[in-house]
Amino acid sequence: MGYANAELGLPGTGLFAYADILTGIDESSVYDYQIGVGWQFDGIALDTRVHAGYRTFNFDVDDFDGASADMKFDGVFAGVEVVF
Repeated sequence: MGYANAELGLPGTGLFAYADILTGIDESSVYDYQIGVGWQFDGIALDTRVHAGYRTFNFDVDDFDGASADMKFDGVFAGVEVVF
């Protein structure tokens, strides 16, 4: 398996863009990636991140430890993170 993560922010604005990539090296077709944009702002008691993007997950293996599977999920997402 291989994994990479990158985040690029615009200083002073709280705006950022990010990408996460996970891929299988020895599997038939295994990957999971997401790209998105967001905004981070600091509150008095809470820090908050609002983000949205697109994600694709694919798991297609044949005879992996005696099992075979073919799953795929993809679509847009949005979320809020709150840090106490």
